[in-house]
Amino acid sequence: MSEGPELSALADALRALAPAPAALDRDELLFRAGRSSAPRPRRWPWALATALASVTALGLGGALLFRPPATHTVERVVHVTVVREARAPAPPEPAPPQPETAPAPLESSPTLGPGRYRQMEDQLLRWGLDGVGMPPPERPLPGRPLTVESLAQPF
Repeated sequence: MSEGPELSALADALRALAPAPAALDRDELLFRAGRSSAPRPRRWPWALATALASVTALGLGGALLFRPPATHTVERVVHVTVVREARAPAPPEPAPPQPETAPAPLESSPTLGPGRYRQMEDQLLRWGLDGVGMPPPERPLPGRPLTVESLAQPF
C-alpha cells in the first residue's frame, strides 16, 4: 500500500511526541510498602543507654580533671629498741627415732583371745587400718541361700 501525504504527516506528528512520565513510580511504591509493613524499632532504649553512658563518661572525666591535688606522703623512720631476755640453753635434741617397718598383718580368726585382742588393738592404734590387713572373704554358710553379693566376693 502506498502511503498518502496525510498518513506521513500523522506518522511525523506521532514521532515528535514524547512519552508523558508515569503518575506512579513502581519501585518507590514497593519500597514504601515494605518499609511500612516492617515493625518499627524502639529507639528510646538505645538513646537512653547512649545518653547515660555519655553522662557517666563526662562525670568521670570531670572528676578526674577537677580532683584535688594529691597530698604528699611523709616517710618517717622509727627506731625501736628490742630488749631480749636471757634464755636458758636449750636441752640437747633427742636422737631421731629409727624408722619402723609395718608389721605383718594379723591372721584373722573367728575368736580372739584376750592377748590377741590386745595385740590387734596396739597395732591398730600404732599403724591405723594399714597394720590390720585385709579381712578374709566372707563365704556363704552351708545353710544360707546364695545371694548376688556372696557370689561377687572373691575367694
